[in-house]
Amino acid sequence: MVSKKPLTEEKVADNPAPRVRSCRRNKSENGSFVSKLRDHFHEFIHASMDEHKTCFRDTIQKLFNSSSKIFGKKGD
Repeated sequence: MVSKKPLTEEKVADNPAPRVRSCRRNKSENGSFVSKLRDHFHEFIHASMDEHKTCFRDTIQKLFNSSSKIFGKKGD
């Protein structure tokens, strides 16, 4: 007898979680300081929790990588 998985488990198994994009999506060189700040604020408040987690993790990783280059130590 074959046991069937619930539909939710099948969806999770078939579709792995997509990689969440990092912090800033729209980096434009032109535009005033206020318009860039407004765009960044709107991206921040409309981002999902997964996007915030990914951005935070990537930022911390960049800090550890840059500190290891400066101090010559490998961050674990």
